[in-house]
Amino acid sequence: MGLLQRWCMAVFVGLLLAGCAHGPNDDFFVQPEWASYLERVPADLGFEPAVTDWERTPSLETSHNGCTSARQATEAWAAFHGLIDSEEPEELTTDIRTRHDQDITTGIVQRWGFKDDAIAGTDHQLTLEDTNGCWQPTRVETRYYCRRGKTEENLCL
Repeated sequence: MGLLQRWCMAVFVGLLLAGCAHGPNDDFFVQPEWASYLERVPADLGFEPAVTDWERTPSLETSHNGCTSARQATEAWAAFHGLIDSEEPEELTTDIRTRHDQDITTGIVQRWGFKDDAIAGTDHQLTLEDTNGCWQPTRVETRYYCRRGKTEENLCL
């Protein structure tokens, strides 16, 4: 195998492994507003918008009032943590959805439209488990949509 073939194979394997890494990059995790935001940002501003890596969120507390389905548990977690409110500003959008993949159930709470110069939106990813008919989060991770980019420490500029 020649040098070019080995290099191409290494790149292919790297891309394949990146696709299998934590935080799948499929339609379920896509924030629909992000692409239109990127289209509106002029290229000559001296910064590049970015999305932070997923980071574990220590808070798993939730209300037990809505746990009969993964969707209800995701909504109850979001409400318990003040992420959804009946009086949200019109500019702020919230999208909540769930999916079941083999043995993993995932909930996502996406918020977009913050009036913040650094953060445009957030995603909260919940790994959910059915325990005696009551769905509960067992892991929560968060990522941020940074208007002006992110630092090496995974913080929005």
